[in-house]
Amino acid sequence: MFIFAAPQPSLDPGAVSCWASPLAGHPASAPFSPPCSPSLPRMTKSGAGSCYWRLILLASQCLSWLRRWALAAFLAVTPFHDKMITIASTLGLVSMFYITVFVFKSRLHLMKILSIACLLASYVCNYIYFTRRHVEVLPISQKIALAITIVWILSLQYLTAITDF
Repeated sequence: MFIFAAPQPSLDPGAVSCWASPLAGHPASAPFSPPCSPSLPRMTKSGAGSCYWRLILLASQCLSWLRRWALAAFLAVTPFHDKMITIASTLGLVSMFYITVFVFKSRLHLMKILSIACLLASYVCNYIYFTRRHVEVLPISQKIALAITIVWILSLQYLTAITDF
């Protein structure tokens, strides 16, 4: 007996749905059945890769990423600030550039304009920061670049489909 088992196609005939709780008949598991990531392998009837272990794996991966970003954020408020800004800017602009390349291969014309605006705003912020010219407008340009980047990322996430690319 399972708490919730959505019908899902599987290549493995012995696979059980990820949403199925291994302790479904147990009274302690009735109020809570933890969801598992659909990207992780499915649980089999033998019990290998149970839902709880996958949940623990997912949580540890999230904590690992959080730890890395926390370290980078912490180093940005130490004497290593300039080096962290250089590393973060380089990685951010490279990733934006490659996403823009894929956007330009699509038919999403508004996304193309938004991608160019996002790249230009980020380049302007980096130019002002590293050359120290017009530093008085840097805080405003950073806020504008952040707003454009947020709109760009949300647009890529919610207004496009995988078939667009």
